[in-house]
Amino acid sequence: MKVTYDTHLLSLQLAFSEQFPHLRLTFYKNKHDKNELSPISEEVFRDYTIGEYNPDFIERDLELNGDETVASFEAKMEQEFGLHVQVLRKSGTTWIQTSVTDDWPLSKQESHGR
Repeated sequence: MKVTYDTHLLSLQLAFSEQFPHLRLTFYKNKHDKNELSPISEEVFRDYTIGEYNPDFIERDLELNGDETVASFEAKMEQEFGLHVQVLRKSGTTWIQTSVTDDWPLSKQESHGR
């Protein structure tokens, strides 16, 4: 997916959920460490464009790879896109942050969310 200055955060969420339907990508104001939860009060409204969220953003492609760990994916989103994200996994009717299982690949998270 080509990500531009005008790409909405919602578009990133939809692209992510299209490949991983039992996972959700959420955006936060501040960085979190590996295995750390992000407070809901810091969640960023998904109608922002990447340029509004990160004025220094440089256009690039986003590749989604099921073999990539959650920790690696979240770090890549911060380093390459300037976005603070958390991956959430569906558990029944609830979405949970995957902080305890950050070392799992996205594909394993997806299969556990079914």
